[in-house]
Amino acid sequence: MTASPRPGFPDALAPVDLPRVYSCAQEIGLPLHWADGPQPQLVYQHTSHCRLTLSLNPDNPAVINCRLEFDGPIAFFAIDDLAQALNEWNHDCFTPTMVFEHSGLENLTLSGHGAIVSHQGLTTAQLESCLIRALSNAGAAFDFFIEHFPELDHAPGSAAHTSWAGWAPELTEGDSERPAPVSYPRLRERLRQMGVVNQHGLEDGPVLAWINEVLVSFAIDSGPSVVINGRWEPQLPAAEFSKLFLTCNDWNRTTEASSAFCHLNSPEPGSADAAAAEPESTVDVHIDYSVVTAEGLTDAQLTQHIGIGLHNILYGLDSIARDVVGVSPVKWPH
Repeated sequence: MTASPRPGFPDALAPVDLPRVYSCAQEIGLPLHWADGPQPQLVYQHTSHCRLTLSLNPDNPAVINCRLEFDGPIAFFAIDDLAQALNEWNHDCFTPTMVFEHSGLENLTLSGHGAIVSHQGLTTAQLESCLIRALSNAGAAFDFFIEHFPELDHAPGSAAHTSWAGWAPELTEGDSERPAPVSYPRLRERLRQMGVVNQHGLEDGPVLAWINEVLVSFAIDSGPSVVINGRWEPQLPAAEFSKLFLTCNDWNRTTEASSAFCHLNSPEPGSADAAAAEPESTVDVHIDYSVVTAEGLTDAQLTQHIGIGLHNILYGLDSIARDVVGVSPVKWPH
């Protein structure tokens, strides 16, 4: 059965602003409320001391910034544990990107951020899906870090997060003016039209491509989401983890919709390294960009997200590598 659009809620692409976000949230029962303050903001209060705020990006009104805030500080002596927890989250979870900052000489402040990108506009079903994902993932992040660092939340027993099921229209394959499902054949064809012609992998499986000498993968996960991953593999010794992590953390603070993280490589069994008296692990850097596709994407939206993902990955790896070793793995055209 095909769902009918609700009165006042467009099933075609339409611009996204905070009033529309609020109306959409109210329609499907998401606990977003207007916040007091000089700038318009919507707030999801997870517990008394943890919240998610949504606001328009002042430099790009087509982007809704999603920011996680914790009232409680973390003591500076816990920085090693915090680094491991942050890298674990950013490694395993696409959003939100979690970062820390120094708060005075003795404390660290933890926060997170993500974005709802709507340059091409969003249908109501797409916006609902983005909001459900933002609130559900924020709740998971709050719970993960409060479990590791209880001092972040001074109100034990506060309400836990909830998952919601959104309304969705039936999707029609191949209609470029309406969102359509994203399959591997469609993803491969869109990449070809964008100039990525040297593709590897099975026709109905993840796509691998060397772009500006960086290995980039394009996969569709069970979300479903399109996940774009780029990697820099300097094979630095694992002892360099802290340096790489701090560089990734600095870059993550400057980006809206991507996550950089460290990936530890252990010697493979039977290899020369594994046979050594003290086999040494190495550490690489990955950057992920993901977009939820549960309600489909138009051709323009898919092109937009591929472009944003590749831009963030290439410029991110370029910046991180130059900071760490002084040389970029990205080969820019002259």
